[in-house]
Amino acid sequence: MTENAVTESSEDASLPARLERAGVVVGATLLLSLPMGVVGSHLLDAGQPPWIAGVLVFAPGFVVGVLASTERIPVSYGQIWSFSLTSWFVTLLLLGATGSNQLTADRTVVLGAWLTGLLVGAVVAGRKWLCDRLL
Repeated sequence: MTENAVTESSEDASLPARLERAGVVVGATLLLSLPMGVVGSHLLDAGQPPWIAGVLVFAPGFVVGVLASTERIPVSYGQIWSFSLTSWFVTLLLLGATGSNQLTADRTVVLGAWLTGLLVGAVVAGRKWLCDRLL
């Protein structure tokens, strides 16, 4: 084992590195719950327990946070912020423009606004990636 490998493994196990990874996971979980929460009420029937809605809303962010903190996907924490906030805002803006309330609107209107918001969020979050590839 080389000295470089020992240094890298001890840096990965350090408290600040572990806290940073935990912060990315928690932050991504909370941030990605914003756009997921818009459609959460439409994904469930009235008879299902409420914890299922929590899993549907928080699980995608947790998975993305774990993958991003372990560098298994090429996504930065800034891109998670951009995607989450942009897609949430665009979805709510589209629902407001159509005069729909996210809780009482038709399921297809909410899902259409949500998918459009996700698409715009992905474009905004990937703009650096797009610029690097196009220019």
